[in-house]
Amino acid sequence: MPGTCDQLATDEAVSAAMGNSWSAASEDPTVEDIVPGPQAQATAAEATEKLQCLWWPELATEAYVALGAYRISDSAAASLLSALRSTPEYVSVDSGITGAAAFSYEQSGGEYLRSTVYVVVGGMWFAGGSLGPAARIAPLVLDAAKHSIS
Repeated sequence: MPGTCDQLATDEAVSAAMGNSWSAASEDPTVEDIVPGPQAQATAAEATEKLQCLWWPELATEAYVALGAYRISDSAAASLLSALRSTPEYVSVDSGITGAAAFSYEQSGGEYLRSTVYVVVGGMWFAGGSLGPAARIAPLVLDAAKHSIS
């Protein structure tokens, strides 16, 4: 389980993925910034350990990157994965991690595209949320999972 936001993603990694200069925010994100939907929010609330981090671009905009790591029970992981697999809006992603399941979700609303990426491996769930396409934050979530389980 990562202990600091830098262990999830560095400012440099977020900046490289998103473009321009990004830095860690002085406040924590809300769970809604990271995981949409009641099933995911309930799973995050029940996590035995969690770390939630937020990054903002240097220039003030509506943009953000929020990442979370959650230690969850096997039954919570099974329930979350079942819900993700049965919801057609969540698309399976190749994580490159043995034994992991990964999904992405993009939701258009007004002028914004909000994306979510999940990786579940063992008793760990890594999640990321941002404005913009999921392809931009997927590497951040996948790297956080890879570094944390190795």
